[in-house]
Formats: sequence, structure tokens, C-alpha cells
Amino acid sequence: MAALGAPGLRDAARSLLQSTTLGAYLATRPPSHVAVLEEKASVGDALRTLARHKILSAPVVSNVNGDVVGFFSGADALSAFTRGVQPSLLRDNSGQSAASRADELASAGAEFCAMTLRAVPFGGDGVLAYTARAASTSLHDVVTPGFLSDARCNHRLAVWDLDGVDEAGEAAMRVTAVVSQSDVVRRVRAFRVICALLRACCLFASYCLLIASYMLFQCCEQVPAQAR
Repeated sequence: MAALGAPGLRDAARSLLQSTTLGAYLATRPPSHVAVLEEKASVGDALRTLARHKILSAPVVSNVNGDVVGFFSGADALSAFTRGVQPSLLRDNSGQSAASRADELASAGAEFCAMTLRAVPFGGDGVLAYTARAASTSLHDVVTPGFLSDARCNHRLAVWDLDGVDEAGEAAMRVTAVVSQSDVVRRVRAFRVICALLRACCLFASYCLLIASYMLFQCCEQVPAQAR
């Protein structure tokens, strides 16, 4: 199988992403649960949700109006925890025994996991896309500038739609789907497999044609000259 770095296959993959809209891609996916975190959720519950769904991050929605306020990831949790814990607990030369540091880290971890997401800084490990624009947004647009923006690398794209009104009478957001980098990679990988199968079929057909031509030539050679 040709490597994706091969110019021909790379151009074909780019053409696939450019010709496939986000809406068309979402239509091919079976219905699935969208993991969404609420601001009032604890850090521990949020991490358990990420682990249960085997994902790196998930959109966080406001408990006031349901708007997406960002994406929470395991990296956000690790960064916030290490900034909040005593630096000496993370060093072997702190003078404390390993057991003592482990106990203090366990206690700090329990307190940290009890905090709500609202109290923890979390970044933008994702971007948003309005569902009404999914029909005009290609998967190539999802990759760049979506995942590969100039500022940072995003792992998720949350597709949202309007869902009634909130308590203030304003339009409320609802996340309807999440597309990850892995989803797009699987799409391209499936395309590579199809290309490989088509190539194998073409080679097999060419081989069969060559064999048939050889057999026909042999038959013609065996026909007596007077019968020709």
C-alpha cells in the first residue's frame, strides 16, 4: 500500500477532503451519544466522562444558557493540578519520604477532583461549527484552519444548533455532534484502503487479460496452417 506521503495519494486524499462536506460526512455516521460537560460538574466527574468515552477532550456548556464556553481536556486538568499543588511534592529532593509525598498528593488530588470545572482554567482544545453551515463546510476546512489553526492545534470540532430559548429569552445552543482528528484520519484511511483495493483489482484484471491473450496466442499457434 502506498504511503500517504506519496504525491499522488496525498493529492487524492486532499481532493477527498475538499469534496466531502461536513454535513455529508455526519450523515454517514450512525447516531451516537455526544459527550458534553457542564460547568457545574466536578473535575473528577469530567475526567471519568472523558475516560468512559475514550476521548481527549469534550465541550463544556454553561449551566445558565447552555452555550459552549470551551473545551476541557486531560491536559487542562494536569496543568491546573500541577500549578496548584506544592512544588516540593513533585520533587524527589523535597526532604519528605515517598510515602509522605504520596499521601499529600492523594489528598491534594481528592480536593482538586472535587472542584467544579468553573473553578479550573480550561482552554480551547476545539472549535465550533454551526450546523447550518455544515453543508458548505468541507472536511478540508475542518482540518485547516479548524484543527490546524495558526494559534494552536485543536483536537475537536463541535457542531452546534439552536435549541429553543434560554431563561433570558435568548437562543440556546445545543451540541449535536463532535468530530475529532481521529475521525478524519479514519475517513482518509478508509479511502486509502479503497484505493488499494481498486489498484489490486486493476492489477488482477490486467494479469487475467495477459493470461487470456497468451492462451489465445497459443491456441492460434496450434491451428494447422491450412485451417487458417
